[in-house]
Amino acid sequence: MARIGQMRKRTLTTPHGLVRVSSLWKRDRYWLCLYGPFAALLMLCPASSQQSIERIGAQARWRFAPARQPITSLRDLEEACSQWQRKWLELVQLHEEGASAPQESAAVSLTSAWERLCRRKVDEWAASTRRKNTDYMATWLKLLPATCDIRILTVEDALGARQQARGNRKATTVNDMFAVLLQVLDHAFQEGDLPQRWWQRIKRLPEDRPGSDWWGEHEVRLAKEVVAADAVYRTQMELLLYLGVYLGLRKGEMTNLRWQDLHLDRCHPQTEKPEPICILRCDAEWRPKNGKSRTIPIPTEAAAVLRRHRQKDGYVLQAKKVMPRRKAGEERRDPRHYPYWPDKAWRRLREGVVAKGGKRVRLHDLRHSYASLLLNRNVRAEKVAAWMGHRDTSMIFERYGHLLTYDAEVNALTFDEDPGSVREGSSRIIRFAAHVSA
Repeated sequence: MARIGQMRKRTLTTPHGLVRVSSLWKRDRYWLCLYGPFAALLMLCPASSQQSIERIGAQARWRFAPARQPITSLRDLEEACSQWQRKWLELVQLHEEGASAPQESAAVSLTSAWERLCRRKVDEWAASTRRKNTDYMATWLKLLPATCDIRILTVEDALGARQQARGNRKATTVNDMFAVLLQVLDHAFQEGDLPQRWWQRIKRLPEDRPGSDWWGEHEVRLAKEVVAADAVYRTQMELLLYLGVYLGLRKGEMTNLRWQDLHLDRCHPQTEKPEPICILRCDAEWRPKNGKSRTIPIPTEAAAVLRRHRQKDGYVLQAKKVMPRRKAGEERRDPRHYPYWPDKAWRRLREGVVAKGGKRVRLHDLRHSYASLLLNRNVRAEKVAAWMGHRDTSMIFERYGHLLTYDAEVNALTFDEDPGSVREGSSRIIRFAAHVSA
């Protein structure tokens, strides 16, 4: 039976924040959906169903069938929801009566909140991430009262500590450090230790990012020389260079590109001329930055290099030693693998080019090389924007407008009255106008 409509959304006030109650049609029946703070849903959800609560950032969602029998009408759904709401209101009232008792809840210090976050993230953080976050948190434990109750912290306390932490550090570093403190506070809020998220009003420090540059034809030739002379990372360096300069891929697109996405033997159906293409597809595991699939034609030179390194399947950029990924909370190893992160190979390539007198650029700047070299060769801006994954040409004209070549069509703007110097179509219009006026 198809659904007729949706239940009017309801709001439930709890000591941990507001909870929204809505409905959804799932398979052949209506379900109720609760969305709000994790601590609030823990209070409302029966103990036997708490495993079904989904965490979504700082919030959580609980979806369940409101009755044993399938509910297919809105009238029955409204009645079932009202019964559940009466139970929830009783739970809230009992919680408030217990909170109003003379006993006072134990204080939660910043140190204990940090330790609880570490215990929760033990299977999610890598060893390097854990060390970095521990170092960052050590700064906040010195600048903030580490032993006092976190419920008395204010925006002014956090801003003052951040100002002291700034010192000689870059704004980017301070923002990364502050993000760790926010994780601690967010986790405390989810556990019900903080009544509100007052830190959401704090904005990030403005970051001074250097202007982007790119490699021209001279640097690309130098990069090829560096690749040819390297015996350790030659494969990774060559693939990085060609995926960046010849396909214009972002770093995340390079590391998630698979050999199945490269159609290197594709030919035109009529002429049978080689037309290799790269298809970046969206799937359940990964999608490009703009969230859309796109097709990129592969230049002949790049196609020859990619054929030389071609594998049957797997990631194009592959490490020599692939470490399998372990799922959180499980002992077994997942057969899937992490994509290769090419920082070491890229630094080796870049420093080799710099040693030969080239520019020091970022890996992302190879996209700028791709765009600038195409525009300098009179390729239309619409094509370049589509190949790079931009929605329109506004980014192309904003960033590369000075590279766009002279367009002779602008000479159509003329006021020459000599009919012989006007285009044939315009001459016919002028002669017709003269005939009408006569």
